[in-house]
Amino acid sequence: MGCIASLSITWHTGGVPDVCTCGAKLPPDARFCHKCGKPQRDEPVFVEEVEEPLPPPIELAPPPPPRIGFHNRLALRVGLMAGALGLCLFVLLGQLPGLQVIAILAPIASGAFAVHLYKRKTGQRLSMANGAHLGWISGIFGFLLGLVVLGVLIQFVVVGTLHLFEKHNRTHQPRLRPSEP
Repeated sequence: MGCIASLSITWHTGGVPDVCTCGAKLPPDARFCHKCGKPQRDEPVFVEEVEEPLPPPIELAPPPPPRIGFHNRLALRVGLMAGALGLCLFVLLGQLPGLQVIAILAPIASGAFAVHLYKRKTGQRLSMANGAHLGWISGIFGFLLGLVVLGVLIQFVVVGTLHLFEKHNRTHQPRLRPSEP
């Protein structure tokens, strides 16, 4: 047994010899020889890392619906359409005898129609406050469209009246006779 290199077995490293084959004395737990660089035990060169599976993605809550107001383009389009329809109903029903009382309800009906149309286009139910806000927007647009129509009618009446007044003055204006010297 004297010619075989003495092996010292340590508990935490397994079988690591005290001396390398090159003759260098190795410290305990040496993985390589400090003189020749020879590995002292078999270890896999590449350690395969096991990837942990990713946790399932967190489902985000759907974004809150856009507020009903003048920054919401869909609410503006629906309000404009409902306001125009309410104005047309108001004018048409106001011309029919016996239906003038119902014509007063046309703006309210246009607000309800705006809420129905918005719900149909977006699929979301509106709260009482949002429905009132959308009805308010349709009422504002109905009022503004009514002002525009009234302004155009007044312009036609004024221009037509002035034209008739000038025509009347030209035909009934007394003719001046030139004075004789």
